[in-house]
Amino acid sequence: LDMVVEKAIKSFLRALSAWGPTHALQEKVEFHEYFLKLPIQETQQTKNANLRYLEDRQMLLERRRTQSAAGYLKFPSGSQNQSSTQSGAGVTKNRLPMIGSSSDSLFDIKSLLPQLSSRLIYLNSDQSNSGDGESEVSSSLLNTKIAFDAFAELSVMNMDYETALKCYLLVGHLFAFEPLEEIEESAIGYVNKGKYKIPDDGNYSSGLYGFVIAMIEKHHLHRLLLEQDFLPGISTPLISFIQLVGLELVGGFLVEHCTPPPVQSTSISTTSESSRPESVDSNISSTTKERDETLPITSVAKQLQSSPPLLHWYLHLIFQLRPEIYVQFSTTAVPPISVTELHRAHLDLYIEYAEDKDSALVLSETELYNHERKMTPLLLFLKAALPLGGIQVTEVRRLLESKRIENLEDIVEFPRSYALELAYVIENYGDKSEEESYQVLDLYLKGTKSVMLAVAYAQRDTDYSNILWETLIQYCLEGGESKTVEYEEGKIDGTLFGSLLEVAALCGADLALLVTSIPQGMNIEGLRPRLVAAVADYRMKLKMHEASTETCREDRLRLLQEVEHRSRRGMRQIKPSNILGISDSQGSIKSSASDSSDQIKRRPIERPSRYRLSIRLPMR
Repeated sequence: LDMVVEKAIKSFLRALSAWGPTHALQEKVEFHEYFLKLPIQETQQTKNANLRYLEDRQMLLERRRTQSAAGYLKFPSGSQNQSSTQSGAGVTKNRLPMIGSSSDSLFDIKSLLPQLSSRLIYLNSDQSNSGDGESEVSSSLLNTKIAFDAFAELSVMNMDYETALKCYLLVGHLFAFEPLEEIEESAIGYVNKGKYKIPDDGNYSSGLYGFVIAMIEKHHLHRLLLEQDFLPGISTPLISFIQLVGLELVGGFLVEHCTPPPVQSTSISTTSESSRPESVDSNISSTTKERDETLPITSVAKQLQSSPPLLHWYLHLIFQLRPEIYVQFSTTAVPPISVTELHRAHLDLYIEYAEDKDSALVLSETELYNHERKMTPLLLFLKAALPLGGIQVTEVRRLLESKRIENLEDIVEFPRSYALELAYVIENYGDKSEEESYQVLDLYLKGTKSVMLAVAYAQRDTDYSNILWETLIQYCLEGGESKTVEYEEGKIDGTLFGSLLEVAALCGADLALLVTSIPQGMNIEGLRPRLVAAVADYRMKLKMHEASTETCREDRLRLLQEVEHRSRRGMRQIKPSNILGISDSQGSIKSSASDSSDQIKRRPIERPSRYRLSIRLPMR
């Protein structure tokens, strides 16, 4: 029964679209062609469904243009048909011109609109007024999906695109393909993992209503998505739009039309509106029209405040794809106050919805040589936002430290959550004291469990490098948190110290100090191959440095030779007044002398040492 009902609904909507005005059919074709060109992730099933829908609408439009009552009444004769087929390369049908209004519709649109509006109580009262004397509609027939779809179709035919957009947004709110909780989960998954959650059945809601984006862009309906009272008492328009179209499509749309927050003008205009020139009014109207196609970041964030996961997803998109609006300002050193407020809210969202809180677990899935380049979303945000001053460093440190001791299981041992982020904050924005240096080293050794990061930090911190290396060597000799392990008749396990040797070779540290620190009885597996590889690596780096130095020296000599060669070919221009030394009472040169000496050129004065360079060349 459900399949029969679904087929009946599709047939009704298809007939409604086919028998309506031709301009509405043409617009639907343009909307779907635009949607198919968008770079989105689609299953083959969804793509095929969109192509079938587009081909069907193109066929309906072609029928409306070629079929007419005159065409049916004109019966072609056999001879004329054969002659036309043989004479021409192809037979072209008699097309009727497309009428740009609703006058070519096969039914009365204005009489059908009140009948459907009586079934939609969510629309405005002026649109839902049906004729007097009509019977009351059953509650089971109110606010059905087919009624909203049909009313949106009729609104497009009637060129009432605002009402059509409202109907589509109500469809997204009332009949969403996915519940809002699953959409929010997919948004958080994109922030933490960089990809959207694909439905198991491959059913994308954007496959049916993606053309709404084309309608918004063609008819400049962007500002309607930012009006709080556009869908009164139901939901914000942007959240309904996401439920209708899908996260991926809406994300690209919001990023493309995102603009900086509007500047609040504090100057008071003393010119009355009546005395304003017409040119100023035209400029204001054109500027307002351009702003209608923009979505300021603060206005969109205000719309998404009711859904923190969606707000987190949107700000993360802008941070990644439009950093010039959010964290990189080329025209000012001080970011707007509204943007810094978003930074503070975004920091709380990063900490609340972070999945990679355990820094040791994050680095365990990364190669050893990539530990320094590994970045979590929160760490990337801190590196970009902290220099702007909108977020206080003390507040960030307090938040991270409080989150690290929230879990009871982390109190038993050294907490590992947010170790990367806290180490970055202390190292770059701390007091540079000895106590903080020890704290950062503990965060790298015990929090992230990465000897690579600890060695790199000991190399960077030149003020306390010696004491940090002593602490690092002592930590590795003791076996880390597991302390010393004895086995096989008193031999000491040197697995951690072997890792220290390997990492120190990669970072260019002093291997002689480490080798002399190896105690008696420590068993380091593969010690000789590691030392041989470290020496070979050092020699390779030394050869690369010498080769690059020699190349730079040769380039420098070649450039000096070219400069000297060009300087010898120069021609000196001398003014005639300097040559003749004769001038009249007004200080002007005599005409005869000036005419004869306009083209006079003199060679440069040759130096005695013209064949010598100012920089002595080495003898080969």
